[in-house]
Amino acid sequence: VERCRGVLRPYRRGREAATMTAHSPDAPPDDDDPRSEGYGYGGRIASFRANEFARIDDSGVAYCDHAGAPPHSESLVRESLRMMERTLLGNPHSAHDAGARTRALVDEARDATLTHLNAPFGEYAVVFTSGATGAMRLLAEAFPWSAGGSEFAYTRGNHTSVVGARGCAMAAGAKVSVVDVVATDSASSIGREESKLLHAERGWRVTRSHEIVPETADGVHRDRTHARASDEPGAYPSTNGAGAVSHSLFAYSAECNLSGERRPPTVARAFVNGERGAGGSDEGATTRWWTVCDAAKACALAPPDLSAADAPDFVLVSYYKIFGHPVGVGALVARRRALEVLTPRYFGGGVAAGVDACEDFFVRRNGAEGFEDGTLPFIAIAAIPAGFRSLARLAEDPPARDGDGDGDEKSAPGDGDSIQNRANRRGSREGAERADAHARAVATRCAASLLSLEHRDGAPVVVVYGWSTARPAATGPGVRVGSPLGVTGQGPTVAFNVLRMDGTHVGYAAVERACAASGVHVRTGCCCNPGACDYFTSLPLAASRVDDDDDDDDTLRRGGCGGDAEGGMGAGRLGRPRALHAAGKVCGDGVDVDDAGVATGVCRASFGWCSTFGDADALVATIAEHFAEEERVATSRASGSSTEREAPTATIASVCVYPLKSAAAFSPPSGSWPLGPNGLLFDREWALVSPRGVVLQQRTCPRLVKLAPVIDVDAGVMRVGVLGEPELGRCEVALGGSNGVGAGASVRLCGEDVHVSVRDDDHDDDARRDDVDAWFTAAVGAP
Repeated sequence: VERCRGVLRPYRRGREAATMTAHSPDAPPDDDDPRSEGYGYGGRIASFRANEFARIDDSGVAYCDHAGAPPHSESLVRESLRMMERTLLGNPHSAHDAGARTRALVDEARDATLTHLNAPFGEYAVVFTSGATGAMRLLAEAFPWSAGGSEFAYTRGNHTSVVGARGCAMAAGAKVSVVDVVATDSASSIGREESKLLHAERGWRVTRSHEIVPETADGVHRDRTHARASDEPGAYPSTNGAGAVSHSLFAYSAECNLSGERRPPTVARAFVNGERGAGGSDEGATTRWWTVCDAAKACALAPPDLSAADAPDFVLVSYYKIFGHPVGVGALVARRRALEVLTPRYFGGGVAAGVDACEDFFVRRNGAEGFEDGTLPFIAIAAIPAGFRSLARLAEDPPARDGDGDGDEKSAPGDGDSIQNRANRRGSREGAERADAHARAVATRCAASLLSLEHRDGAPVVVVYGWSTARPAATGPGVRVGSPLGVTGQGPTVAFNVLRMDGTHVGYAAVERACAASGVHVRTGCCCNPGACDYFTSLPLAASRVDDDDDDDDTLRRGGCGGDAEGGMGAGRLGRPRALHAAGKVCGDGVDVDDAGVATGVCRASFGWCSTFGDADALVATIAEHFAEEERVATSRASGSSTEREAPTATIASVCVYPLKSAAAFSPPSGSWPLGPNGLLFDREWALVSPRGVVLQQRTCPRLVKLAPVIDVDAGVMRVGVLGEPELGRCEVALGGSNGVGAGASVRLCGEDVHVSVRDDDHDDDARRDDVDAWFTAAVGAP
């Protein structure tokens, strides 16, 4: 091993030395080895990782962000490239052979998707979209909402892309409700309507926590019942009577992308059956409920089973979330009878069965093709079957890799090669099950190790969110926040926050910087799950310490993205995201704690099919090294005995100011420098902007590092020269003041739009401004 940036990691002596045959295990696992419980694919994880993911170890990082984007296997890319090299593909709307070949690959991708989801024959269809977000947008925009009759209900721990569907529902005048899973209280008196939602045999029920009230642009609440009702596409004639039937939608997540808690379709069935009544049937009802499952996170390792009795009507799929490649393709998997209800307003090329440009005449194609506007990204879609085959190969014993034993590294898929034949022996669902067992073993090790960390006084170093049903073994004081209500499993995700010795939160931005310095890749922030993030971080941290001797699990702090035993998530701090935004916080920024010292987001480590114990250990070592306050020991001055050592003092050796972004530093001659409203005075005050409005950075303009600014406060100017090139002279820029601030402008900084002030030496001197622009253009070699 080598110590890389303070973290112990395996040392690899090049690709050839680390590559092993897939048919020889690294070492037979012992009976007490964690690998015997799912880790390592029977002891072959090292060879699998070396053959398929060598770039991870070559880069020297511990990759713990599989929920964000799992790495793709090398064999998947090779198989896709061979197909592209040897197969002539054309527009699938064309009738020639190349178009027909493309249509066959698209159909193969549809079939592979339905097989992975175990869909009954002929019952579901696959509509390709740009991703899971695109699938939810298509569903929300095409759903037949009706004013006063429809409702969009969703569990709180849903992805932002699911929550965003409420905009379409509210625009149509539909009701929007947040739904929580709460404990059954048999002692309380429950009304007749609420009793429909009871499921005493499970100990929990599903109920609305509150209704989302629409607002106008100025923040004034408006009455939902006043929405336009002249156009109600959802009011379909009822087959059970003369009345109209409105359509409503219930959304839930198969696996919380923030905490990893897994919820079954039983949650949706419990709510929908409660709305239908005791009979659980739509017959005679005025509202037809449909269910949508966000499976973007779950599809990789725990795909939904669409053959189950309570299977959802719609499923959101993102393919890169499953096997890393291709990016930009997703799917809305829907019951065929559910597709018949959707009514998209827009139509594009490829979906028309008949259209007249001069009359209001348009007929949409039947089935999935009627919802796929334009030309599909068929090159990306053609890689989907290879992705499912790569997942299926994990189910083999031993797991095979591309090219092993077939004698032809260049054989293309679909030509009867042994790669596809081997993958057909077991399906992608079996491969996902094996990968899930492996990834959960890594996550369990990570969670247990984090929970065992403690400060010198025994206080916990971390609080872990979730893990209410899969309790990791731990002997330390770590705090867990979660709820088993409606949760059937735990995915390979560890969401946590770091605590100081006094119990206050360490901001996730500080944790992210420490991880980045140690080569550990994690996700921080809200993780695009505002409901779960706000609730988890808002819960007070009581003295809930993990104790293995406590079998009744009373030490688990109740709460979670589905509700808690004290009355659901309605008890959380409603309106906190609004208050944070009003105070200046924007999603994705570095504001990681609020004014009360409470975290505004989490740190998320997520693991997948190629993760190792080393990845989890690197993360734990980083947290322990940077944030666990240890016992301070030193020698007494008088007796030389061991006592508490005084904390070392820090001395500022020099001060560096960076007035111009990406340029060299300016060191004040006096060694001291005044503070301004945002830190050191004039630090990061200026930036060079291209004619397209993009702030220049060293990554794209390396000569910026040669610019040497010097600030002369007395003269009120910043003088900029070029290191090693005195012939270019110097350029003077005014420090500011009433004559130095020009009009505002919007520029692109690090991928975001930022409003800045344009500084000029003299607003009336266009020639002077042009001279400054020309000097900087010559100095950096870019306009």
